[in-house]
Parts: sequence; C-alpha cells; structure tokens
Amino acid sequence: MGVTVITGHRLEALFDALCEQLVTAPPAPMQTETILVPALGVARWLELRLADRLGIAAGFEMPFLGAWLHRLTAPGGLDGDPFGKDVLAWRVWRLLGERADEADPARRFGAANDYVQDDPDGRKRLQLCQRISACFDDYQLYRDDLLEAFTCDLDPGDLSPHAAWQARLWRALLEDAGLQTAPPPARRPTTSDGVTPLAFHQLDGIDQPRDYRRAHRVASLRARLEDPEWRRQNLPPRLRVFGTTTIPPAFLDLLHRIGRDREVWVYAPQPTPHYFGDLREKRDRVGDHGLLARFGAESRDFQGLLVDLEEHGDGEAPVTQDTLDEVVDRAEPGAAANESLLACLQRDLVQAYDRGAPGAEAFALRGDDDSLRIHDCHSPQRELEVVRDQICAAFDADETLRPQDVMVLVPDVERYAPYAHAAFGPLHKQLPFHIADRHPARELPVCRAALHVLALARTRLTVAEVLQLLELPAVQRRFRIFGGEVGLLRHLCQSAGVRWGLDAEQRSARFELPAFEDNSWRQGLDRLLLGHLTGPVDDLVCGYAPVGDTTEGRAELLARFAQFLEGLFAQLAPLRAPMPLEARADQLDALV
Repeated sequence: MGVTVITGHRLEALFDALCEQLVTAPPAPMQTETILVPALGVARWLELRLADRLGIAAGFEMPFLGAWLHRLTAPGGLDGDPFGKDVLAWRVWRLLGERADEADPARRFGAANDYVQDDPDGRKRLQLCQRISACFDDYQLYRDDLLEAFTCDLDPGDLSPHAAWQARLWRALLEDAGLQTAPPPARRPTTSDGVTPLAFHQLDGIDQPRDYRRAHRVASLRARLEDPEWRRQNLPPRLRVFGTTTIPPAFLDLLHRIGRDREVWVYAPQPTPHYFGDLREKRDRVGDHGLLARFGAESRDFQGLLVDLEEHGDGEAPVTQDTLDEVVDRAEPGAAANESLLACLQRDLVQAYDRGAPGAEAFALRGDDDSLRIHDCHSPQRELEVVRDQICAAFDADETLRPQDVMVLVPDVERYAPYAHAAFGPLHKQLPFHIADRHPARELPVCRAALHVLALARTRLTVAEVLQLLELPAVQRRFRIFGGEVGLLRHLCQSAGVRWGLDAEQRSARFELPAFEDNSWRQGLDRLLLGHLTGPVDDLVCGYAPVGDTTEGRAELLARFAQFLEGLFAQLAPLRAPMPLEARADQLDALV
C-alpha cells in the first residue's frame, strides 16, 4: 500500500500509464473503479479515451476530488450539514441580524456589521453572507489550521484586519450549532527555532473537548480515517487521481492517510521533471525559464507539495514518485533536427531551458513552420471565425483527425458562447460541437425561466421584460404559444398602449407613485379582451377604448396570452412577501 505519484508533461502519456495498469490489474467484475478528476472536461475526455482504448468504459466512477471528500465527511448527504456552504450563508445571515445593535465590541462582528447598517432590502447583507460562507468553506478545505486557531481563541496576529471578527463569528457559529469551543492552550506552539508556525496541527496534542471538530471537515475526516472498520465500509479498494494540476495541502494529507491500507495513484501533469519549486534558488539547475517563471506558479507550488509529501512518507504509507518524461541531452546529435517551433517550445519547457538567456542556442525558424500561430483579431466573433477556418483546414490536411480531438479554450465562456453558435452553427452537421462549463441558467431552459420570474418580481414589468419570458421554449410549451406568435403579441401590446406596471395599486405600493392605471398591463389586457367582444369600434366601452382586431382566429391566442399573464402576475406578489425558507422552497417548487 502507499501513494504513487506519476508525473509527465503529456496527458496522453499519463493516460497510457493509467490504461496499462487497468488492463494488467483490472478491478473485480462487480467492483467500481474510482478515478478522481479536477473538472468535468477531464472526466469526459477520459471516458472517451477509455471507451476508445478498451472498447467500453463501464464500471468507472469519476467524481471531483473535493466532492468525493465531502461525501466521505457526510455519508448521509450534505443537506444536513450545518456548516455546508449554502446552509452556512443563512446561519451567518441570522447571526448578523441578531448582533446588529450590540454595543459590546467583543460581541459584534466588526466590519461585517458596519457594512450592512444601510441595507433597507437586505441585499447587501445576503451578498456579504454568501461571501463569508464561501470564505469559511475555503478555510475548511485549504486552511483548516486557521479555523483551529479561531476555535481556540488564538491571536491571529497580522493575518488580516478582518481575522478578529471572523474568529468571533466562527465561534458564534459553533455555539449556535451546539458545539463546544475549545479553550486556548497554555502556550502557543512554536517550532524548534522559536518561530510560530502558520499551521496549528500541534493543537491535536492538547487535552481538551473535541466536540467542536465536527465543524471541521478535514479534521473530522482525519479522525474517521483512524477507524479501520469505517475505512473498510466507506473507502474503495483503490483510488486514482487523474489530471489534476494542484491538490490542496489538506487533501494531499488525506490521500496520504488513505494510502495506509489502500493503493493511491496520482497522475499529475507537470511541465518539467526538473525541480522548479523556487527558480531563484535553483537557477543553477533549471535556468530562469520565462514561461515557467510567469505562468507556472500553480505547478510550482504543487511540485513543492509533492516533494514534501515524499519526504514525509512513512512505513505505513510510503510515497514514491516516477516521471514519464525522458530527459534528452541537448548536445545529443540530431536531437533537435527538423524540430518545429511548437516542438522546440515543448522541449524547452520539459528541459527548463531558456533560449533568451545569454549564450543560449538560438532556434532557426523555417519559413514553412506554422506549428505555432498567433492571430490578431478585432472582436470575439472574428476570433472564433478564424478558429473555425483553421480547424476546417486542419481536417482537410489530416484525414485521421476527429471532432473529439479538438478543444477550443476561451477566457470567458459566457461571452464567447453566442459567437460560437454563430460561427460554428452552420457547420454543425459536418463539425459537431458542444459548449461546456456554462452557467445552468444558460444551459437549462426551466432554470432560466425560473430565474427570470424571480428577477421580474423586482422590476417595473416593462413589455420587453415580460415578453422576454415568452421567448423561452419551456414557457412557450407550457402555455401553447409558438415562437412565431410572440411578435404578434408584442404588436398587440403596443396597440393596447401597454408600457409598464401591473396596475394602479402595484405602482403605488412598489414605487410610491400616484395610483394611475394608464398604460399598465391590467388596462391593456382589458382593452384587448373588450376589443375581441366588440370588434373595431370608436366609442368607449365601460370606460375603455377597445382594441379590436379584424383578423379572424386570434381569439384562442389572446386567451392563452391572458392565461400566461394572469398566471405570471399571480406568482409575483407572493415572491415579494417575506416568508420562512421552508415555505419559500415550496413556493419555488410550485413556480417551476
């Protein structure tokens, strides 16, 4: 047993090593192989590659590393975890409200209470609570030592001007959940050279109640991993981590603990087999490669963690490292003959060789070398059009190339997605494509409709805002309104003089305006319905000017439109009213 770390600069080589081990030592027929991945794209790529190599990809579980560890900390589900990220936001909301008027500085939450003083609708308070809960969630995953310090009322020192009130808030959350806070130790732990460490794992040896550790996911999981029976029931026979470029130190420590009686394999991409943890101190070994220095910070930190992990390996869980990269001597004859610019760049990164250094060998660029290109484009749409043309040219030049071999990376997927449909949409049959990692509101029509209704509860209900909801296919199907009829309904609203606001009462209550009915949705709908009864007339009917229509067959469309408006407006009023969270959840279910 133990932890085996395999590194390489090519993801394909890491996949070959993984596949070879799966073939030589396959799991039992009814056993699931657990492979932890850093992103959904890596999981999808890995599934396709395994299916292509093995003929079928079945019996694999590919969760995210963090989600898998969370599942271990709460086997019954995260919904009941009072320190889960989403639950924590509402608990912080309540505590901020309870101590908003506290006069004792030792009980207030400092800048957090000051920030939400001027907040009539509670929006600032909610946004702050979400940020605080996200911060505490990061502390649990990356800096659980800080939460240990907060719990034990240790002075956080110069960590941050906000550390003091964060510590008070964390202790209040522990007390609110019925957990004991730990008393401060007799003395603050120090290292052998007298320096106070950043981590507070030395607190483990202090004789004090451990009830509070239930709030620390990492500490809780460490305790569970000490139980052989729990490990037997909850851990897979072996564990693999594939394609991750970084692992938080706390997670790496947990993997090491799991390796005591389980095989743990980590397949980690690294730009170079050379150590480049600190380029300033190791310049004589790897040079001062510009790309590694500027863009390799994450890999540099991860490599340092892997080195520390190997040094701290023990007899119970030994740690071994292996690299798949072959380091070729640059002086070897023909080593770089006929090398392309891209191959040269990859080779220099692997060898940490900087051609910009004094006395370094220059690269002779051939005139027909187009392996690395930079296109300067004036807009995102033009960028994707150029990418499309280059991809099509590559398919024409290489008959073995397949669509699943191509991945286009963009800095902001939400910004580029509409242009992607415009650029690649006409070639969808010849070049199928899929836009990944978009927000659920963009991907799921029902989610988009529900979020739009929630936004309407805070708006003036203009014609454009209301009819935009009707452009969503899910809403059109629900009310049997076809896409081509939305333009006609927009024309009818314009003819009826609809501008904004539900009715006179809503305008007065929501916007503190005089109660006037003109150009509201209620008045406009009444005029349309009267026009259906009377036809085109010039006289007032019941005090309104009917909007008649000479075209036959629109009565059913008008009825469906009225049903849509009445159903929508009936949902908006309760959304504005305060209610308990449980009732709000039921209301949202009914809305969907």
